[in-house]
Amino acid sequence: MVATGVRVGAEDVQFSLTRAADQKSVALHKTYNLHNHMKEISILEDLDELKNVKDSDSGKPIIETLSAGLDKEVTALTADKTKADNANGVYQVVKVTTNEPFPQVLNYLAHQSAGILNKEAVTEMNSKFDVETYDATKDVCYGDAANIKSGNNHLWMFGPYALVSYDDYQVVFEKNPGYMAGTEHEAKISNLAIKFVKDATAQTSSFRANEIDILDFVNTNDVATLEGNEDYKVYKYVRHAANFAKFNMKDGNIFTSENLRKAVFNAINQEEFIAYHNGIVIPLYSPFSTIIKTGNEHKQDLEKSAEYLDAYLNEA
Repeated sequence: MVATGVRVGAEDVQFSLTRAADQKSVALHKTYNLHNHMKEISILEDLDELKNVKDSDSGKPIIETLSAGLDKEVTALTADKTKADNANGVYQVVKVTTNEPFPQVLNYLAHQSAGILNKEAVTEMNSKFDVETYDATKDVCYGDAANIKSGNNHLWMFGPYALVSYDDYQVVFEKNPGYMAGTEHEAKISNLAIKFVKDATAQTSSFRANEIDILDFVNTNDVATLEGNEDYKVYKYVRHAANFAKFNMKDGNIFTSENLRKAVFNAINQEEFIAYHNGIVIPLYSPFSTIIKTGNEHKQDLEKSAEYLDAYLNEA
């Protein structure tokens, strides 16, 4: 692993997001539909565009919003990443235009499939095969997990840590020597390993046996046990996640009936699920905005459930 000194720039961002949204850019692309709301990704060079367009919330020019919190405000733009000089106010700005107003774009841009890649490295490696005729048994594309697993690590990485190896049991990272070396932001830990332990109870057991230093997730029924030990620190926070069941809507299945689906929906009592998880989880407000209080609170209504069930039973 070496520090290349190559900058991550606007052209890499533009390339990566365009690639993420294009179904044909990657062989067996499975996440492109997360990003097809992006109509255009462009690199801005005209400073007046930032001065003339207003922030819809504050009414202030976009340039003021972008400059907030910076050591040096934005005074010039460049499309050439080698000429960016933030210390002197020369920045790169990438503009994402969506097909329609879409505030959730920030959630999707934070998804791992929208990670920023090195344009030159990806283009060079993927030019060795055709996406349309990609053969996983012999073609190696950028990021090919099997290839990395075999020891051929071709990844370019930025950020505090770099992936050096992985197998069926863990992923190993090392401190990135090229990331903000000599500053307060450089990584403080030299080596990290993320272990694959599928069962939540087994994870907790490994943690209590000092085989794991940090747990990202703890089974709700184990929280009280860990909190009762002063050697452990348990952090609770709201996660943008939901547990739910899907109806089988295929032809011939009973749940093709809207009445039956409504009967089940109105019979659900979220409080029972919350109680099972010792009151740690929160109610679901909507499948589209799981943790945002929209006023669309679901309440169990057994009378409505019975009405819809009766309607289902009387369907022709």
